[in-house]
Amino acid sequence: MLLNKKIILYLLALAMISLPAQIRADDFKFIPSIDIKGEYNDNIFFDDRNEEEDFITTVSPGLKLSNRTERLNLGLSARFDGISYSDNNKLNAIDQNYKANLNYQLTPETSVGADAGYKKDSRRDRDIEVIDEGTATGLILSDSTRIRSNGGFSLNSMLNETTSVYTSYSFTKDNFDDREDNDLRMHNLNLGLTHNLSFIDELTMGRLNFYYGSYDYLDGKNTRLIRTVTDNSKIDYYSATIGVSRNISEIFSILADIGGNYTKSEYKTRYEYDPINFTQTENNSGSGMVARITTSYNGELTNSSLVFSHDVKASSGTSGATERTTLELNISRRFTYELSGRISTGYYLNKADAGDYSKSGTDETTWRIRPSIRYNFTNDLFMEASYNFTKNKDKEDHTNKTRNQFFIKISMDYPLFE
Repeated sequence: MLLNKKIILYLLALAMISLPAQIRADDFKFIPSIDIKGEYNDNIFFDDRNEEEDFITTVSPGLKLSNRTERLNLGLSARFDGISYSDNNKLNAIDQNYKANLNYQLTPETSVGADAGYKKDSRRDRDIEVIDEGTATGLILSDSTRIRSNGGFSLNSMLNETTSVYTSYSFTKDNFDDREDNDLRMHNLNLGLTHNLSFIDELTMGRLNFYYGSYDYLDGKNTRLIRTVTDNSKIDYYSATIGVSRNISEIFSILADIGGNYTKSEYKTRYEYDPINFTQTENNSGSGMVARITTSYNGELTNSSLVFSHDVKASSGTSGATERTTLELNISRRFTYELSGRISTGYYLNKADAGDYSKSGTDETTWRIRPSIRYNFTNDLFMEASYNFTKNKDKEDHTNKTRNQFFIKISMDYPLFE
């Protein structure tokens, strides 16, 4: 896996650097960066009985490469997070995050894209504190290191002046060091169609989407007294939605999709007693509703977004998927040219009855809010202070956990060849 990662990143970097100079001159950027973050955390283990506080320092050097021409757009980034705990040194880690993307305009009507990524992370809140990427699940994980590899490609084509088609495929692989966390293999295939609803007005687009997902959870082992139990789950997911998007004004837009889903799940539990071993297989199927609503406001000084979604989603580090309801609100405001503020909040409900998608059930609610204030000394240097409150209630484990965090962060970019 490490060799594959190095080969992909090397080839992409070589392609960008070896482009003819006259092409690179269109828009070539080389930006080293470094972030230094100090954190106070009053419950580093998310434990409702033994809350332990600590001071955490994270140093994050990074590098971004990009090259844009009339038809080609290439991007490459790498970041290391050196995490150091003041008291709990056994949690010290060096997390890694690599990303690469490519987009090429084959014709004026058709474009193709590809992306790849490699990520190594270790924090228990890694799937909660994802504010800007839209991938937060609200689930608390263990301290086990996760290696995530992902890749995909897409095709976008205008069939005529009013209709376009979009298709994409992506693959994600999660591996955990701890055998009690189920490794995940996930395939996603999406086909979408948009059409201008000119009988309403020129600003309204109709949407039709078909989606297939395959989620395989592998070898979640637990040793219980004199036996070893291994859980494996496979889920096939299908959904179809119809919707509409509209730019209500130059600064306000809305998108809404609604439809249904159908899931087929098979989970196997292998019991290993010495010297008797046997496997129990169970199957289940069901259907449900899919809903997504996104609104955004982009004003001169204020930006905001509100996202609601309800669907069946794969859940990393667990033994199966969950029916997830998400509500996220983000508001940012620029007070002066240098000073700005932001409030980010999210609510996540992950629920699955035992037997729906795995042998065990899930009923977990997470709520977070994070106000922050930022001062830009220059375009490439800023300081940010923030506070984060998180509350998690797990009805399956009968726990109710809260956590407070305070952050001070300094971030600096140093653009070269820009």
